[in-house]
Amino acid sequence: MPFKEISRCFIHYASLPKGFLFINIVGNIIAFIPFGFLFASLLSYRKGVPWLLTIALSALLSAVVELIQFVTGKGSCDVDDIILNTAGGALGFIIFYIIFVRKEKIRCHHNRGK
Repeated sequence: MPFKEISRCFIHYASLPKGFLFINIVGNIIAFIPFGFLFASLLSYRKGVPWLLTIALSALLSAVVELIQFVTGKGSCDVDDIILNTAGGALGFIIFYIIFVRKEKIRCHHNRGK
């Protein structure tokens, strides 16, 4: 059930082991930031910026990881992990876009005036 584990973490925050919220929520997001960033930079998305493709592939990769955890019984398989991992991939793409694409557009705009 989507968002069940995420909401449980916030509702029962006080009774959870210290650091559990950070590891479970923030950890899943952080884990996929490199994927979103590297995927965008690998394909040099400077024209058109297909953010939707990055998000879709983040979701697909996360679903594969969760399926492997389910089949092998290693780790915990949860739809909320897919949601959080996908958010991490999107955040990685946003970071790439801000650092490289937006910066380049600003630089090109300034160079036109010279």
